[in-house]
Amino acid sequence: MSNVAIIQPPRQTPMWTTVSFFFVAGLATLAVLRTVHPVFEVDKQYQIQGLGASDETWSAYIAQQRLVDTKNTALLVGVLGGTLGMALAFIRPATGRLAWRLIIGTVAGALVGFMAGSVAYYLQLYYAGQGHLTLLQSVLVQTLLFGSLGLGLGTLGGSFAFNRSLARERVVSGLMAGLIVGVVYSLGVSIVFPTADMDAVIPSTPSTQTLWSLLAAGMFGWLIPRSNGTQQPDVSPVRVE
Repeated sequence: MSNVAIIQPPRQTPMWTTVSFFFVAGLATLAVLRTVHPVFEVDKQYQIQGLGASDETWSAYIAQQRLVDTKNTALLVGVLGGTLGMALAFIRPATGRLAWRLIIGTVAGALVGFMAGSVAYYLQLYYAGQGHLTLLQSVLVQTLLFGSLGLGLGTLGGSFAFNRSLARERVVSGLMAGLIVGVVYSLGVSIVFPTADMDAVIPSTPSTQTLWSLLAAGMFGWLIPRSNGTQQPDVSPVRVE
């Protein structure tokens, strides 16, 4: 009797399956966007009553409105990051138990989304101080948003990888996917929906909300799982008589 090594390639999740997971994440985010967003509103004590309000009252209202907008933007992008991070947990090849990947993916993805949404909002706020955003400024805001989110999700997906080569590829794929989403979304809205409001980080109309959510889900779901890294086959010893 002797031992024979059976070499098997790492198991990979079919592309259609991974894309389906990510589209479900995008639909979940879209549902939150349509039903409960915005969650936070300006407190009644800061709301303007009439046109004769003092400059101090207006300043207090604007400050509170910016704070509320920051919270709503960060929360919504955090939901998108959390659902996409959950989808990442199902991608194979991967290390660790699925339950742990789901927990880590959801929490870490939400934190990444929260930070990406906050940073993008402050860039949008800076441009808004100069007037309505130009197309280039909208592209930069959305690229910063999804580029940061993609870098975080790619790093998260890389942490689930079974080797360094695959981890590096997932980081690069996540960043590239985010940059593509930012550019394609902004240009697409300007062409297909020329009257849509491009000043806000989070889109306000049903059509742009659908494009925003599903384009991000589809691009991340297509590019990140395509990373294969250097294939390291599983070697299982089998006893042969």
